[in-house]
Parts: sequence; structure tokens; C-alpha cells
Amino acid sequence: MAGGSRLIIAGCAGSLTDGVIEALEARNYTCEFVDLACETPSVIDAILSSGRVDGLVNLLAPPSNLGVSQTDFLSQCSRDWRRVLDIDVYGILDVTRAVLAHMCLHRSGSIVSVTSNVGLRGVPGLNAYSAAHAGIQMFTQSMAQDCAEHGVRINCIIAGEHEFPARDAAGNYREPPLGPGKYGPDVGAAAAFLLSGEASHITGSCIDVSGGWSLS
Repeated sequence: MAGGSRLIIAGCAGSLTDGVIEALEARNYTCEFVDLACETPSVIDAILSSGRVDGLVNLLAPPSNLGVSQTDFLSQCSRDWRRVLDIDVYGILDVTRAVLAHMCLHRSGSIVSVTSNVGLRGVPGLNAYSAAHAGIQMFTQSMAQDCAEHGVRINCIIAGEHEFPARDAAGNYREPPLGPGKYGPDVGAAAAFLLSGEASHITGSCIDVSGGWSLS
């Protein structure tokens, strides 16, 4: 897959999503946006019926789109957990299933899910959010094995957490070894690589573009 290919970008409207789309379009990908916070089946059906889709980029929603606050687990409401899971797990699975059926029919395609590094190392007070991101990372590894025979590659990007950056035991901000990055350009470049023919033998991978946050 090269620049000029048609992509579905599934996520929630906002500056982070806009940045990723801008980075992909700069590489000549044609992007069709689907908002996971709204009803999506008819939108996806319309996109798939209007022509071939070569790739899917799932952007898990950040806390601000989910109404999530960083609070003690016993103070949290089950309604909030369900909203996180509805968008960042079930929403992703629903879109992936619809697009995957289309890709399997054509025996080609690439799916990239962009998660947060909280899925690698859980953050206090972000319990359901951390669980959702870890779940999609494992979903990626499982689906990569299921779909390889159909010519579809499925990978994952682990991006830095912007809204709740990592802190040490004293509560001080812990900067990644490479320093703060730029979400749109960093994620867009990594996604473009995973979608391209240069990654034709890569599937089931999780590429960490958080500046080495998970190592610090």
C-alpha cells in the first residue's frame, strides 16, 4: 500500500485526530473520517460501498472525549467505565469487523490501531481506560494471527499519553527519554509506514512512539 490509498480513520473529533489525518494526507493518503462517538454503521457501509478501502486506522479516544477523570476506583461510576469500553473497545471492534470483511474479500489491507502507553503500564485512577488500551494491544496480536491467511496485516502503535503524562512517586512529571514528541506527525509517520508496502512482512507488532516512556 502506498500514498494515494484510501483509508478509514476511526476515532473521535479533536486536535489529535486532526493531526494524524493531516500527517497521512501529507503523504498522499485519502482519509475518510468516522466518529466513534456517534452512530457509525451506516457511515461505514456508505464508505465501503463507494469504493475499495485499503487501510483502517483506529484512534482510541483520549480521556477528554470520554469524560474520564483521574480518580480513585471506588469513587468512579460504572457508567463512566461503560462509556470508555463502548468507544475504545466495542467501537473499535465494530469498525474493525466491518472493514475486515471488506479487506478479506479483496485479500489485502492493513489495519493500525493507535493506543496509549497506559496500556503498557497502568496509570492510577485511569483503570478502565488503561484496561481498554491494553485490551486493544492484545486484540491486535490475536487478530494478526487470525487474518494473515486473508492477506490482511494488523498492527498497533503505542503513543505517548498527552492528557495524563507519567509522573514519579513524588508526583513530579516524568519526561520520556527523548522528550515530548508531536502526536500528529509522530503517529502519522508510524501509521504511514505500517500501512505501506515497506511493512509488508510486519503484522501483530506494537510500535512504541512515546519517546521511550515505557523504559523510564
